[in-house]
Amino acid sequence: MYAFLSRCKSGEKKLSNKILFSLSQYVKILLQLRIHNYELR
Repeated sequence: MYAFLSRCKSGEKKLSNKILFSLSQYVKILLQLRIHNYELR
């Protein structure tokens, strides 16, 4: 039972890491686009 719970926890951690990673990628892209648009003007 404990092993199952710890496996669930690590799975949750991986999932949240994935979400955080994709969010940071998204923010990076947004910032690059904003900088690019700013340079174009």
